Amino acid sequence: MTVSERKLHLNAFLAASGHHEASWRHSDTEPERGVNIQHYLKLTRIAEKGLLDSVFLADGYWANAGTLEPFTLLSALAAATKHIGLIATVETTYNEPFHVARKFASLDHISKGRAGWNIVTGAGPAAEQFSREQHPEHHERYESAEEFVEIVKRLWDSWEDDAVSNDKINGVLIDVSVFPTAPESTYRIIPLMIL
Repeated sequence: MTVSERKLHLNAFLAASGHHEASWRHSDTEPERGVNIQHYLKLTRIAEKGLLDSVFLADGYWANAGTLEPFTLLSALAAATKHIGLIATVETTYNEPFHVARKFASLDHISKGRAGWNIVTGAGPAAEQFSREQHPEHHERYESAEEFVEIVKRLWDSWEDDAVSNDKINGVLIDVSVFPTAPESTYRIIPLMIL
């Protein structure tokens, strides 16, 4: 790639009151904006008008009091924007591949192809939120995450383009003959039912 072919991609990392851990305490911040859709709509529209490539929402299960869940928020932002990419952090340790694949597939349909995934394995304090005694070790999380991502990608590719036929005359909504066989996984059985 030549220097003239290189492109700089700009992304807005959205937050309620800033990224410093004590930013919410600043006199000019309004930490309650973390659950205010208008705050995020305003920021996203500014980013889209400024021709940024995407907006990004971090997520975690241990220190996000006063913030909205990313899929719900990004779906709302998708309906109010036209071009900007919509990226969410989703952990692999405390989710299931089917749910992640389904949620991103839905966001991708709603946004007309603008969904993106920031893949992380999670942070230690999250274990308590899921009735687990401890957070898995680093090597376990990354080994599991590799398979998790592979399963999600298989789920996204599990429907042929012509599987949904909507054939009213013959009474065939979905042609199940084009479904691939679900391969088994070390950790999970893969249900291939993502559109």
